[in-house]
Amino acid sequence: HLIYPGDTHFIMIDFKLLGNHLTKALNLRLPIPATLLITSLIVLTIGGVRLSGYLEFLELAVFDLMMRSRSATEVEQRITVVAIKESDLRTWQQSTFSDRLIAQLLAKLQSESPAVIGLDIYRDIAQPPGNTELQQQLKAKNIITIQKIGRDTGVLAPPEVPPERVGFNNFLLDRDGILRRNLIAFKLGKQPLYSLALQISKVYLDTEELSVKPDFVQLDSTVFADLKADSGGYQLSQTDVGGTQLLLDY
Repeated sequence: HLIYPGDTHFIMIDFKLLGNHLTKALNLRLPIPATLLITSLIVLTIGGVRLSGYLEFLELAVFDLMMRSRSATEVEQRITVVAIKESDLRTWQQSTFSDRLIAQLLAKLQSESPAVIGLDIYRDIAQPPGNTELQQQLKAKNIITIQKIGRDTGVLAPPEVPPERVGFNNFLLDRDGILRRNLIAFKLGKQPLYSLALQISKVYLDTEELSVKPDFVQLDSTVFADLKADSGGYQLSQTDVGGTQLLLDY
């Protein structure tokens, strides 16, 4: 099995066919039972090594190499990122910006008639002054806010924003601390939850056709296949495979 960047399709190896090719390559005139025995040994050996997780480092090394070897892509002109830096916090002498300042920022962005705005800032607790001003700005249908999914560390979205304009911003790190997967959807009971990026895409594409299936997420006619625990040599634990995940295409 090989994982390809930006895709969740895999090369499936026919181990019986592989065994037959090996015996031919070795020019062995073996009876059928012996051929089946060799094939079974190959399957058990490769399968055992794969399930043990020893192939994961090789799988991820290939993935990382393929990512680094790709040519640089052009900056997407339709996307603007407004970032808050440490220098901004020092200039304003605030560790958290007030609701009024965020409201003014949203008003400034809305003056440019954007298709959609993703507000990747926690606002479950009012940060006065300006809470009323921020609530007024958040009524706009083209603004997506965030929540964080978690039993003890979860953060709610602003209470005045409806669920269809809320996305989560949880990230999934691999054991080596590198981000390779993108969690795009999650079901909390029967309630489907979607990532900030997916919610932004839904508004930008002006579509209502977004749904979570057992093995994929569908946005209009586009299907995002789910990354499974046994997808190739990338051995994810059961705690890592919750929700619908994709390999990141950098």
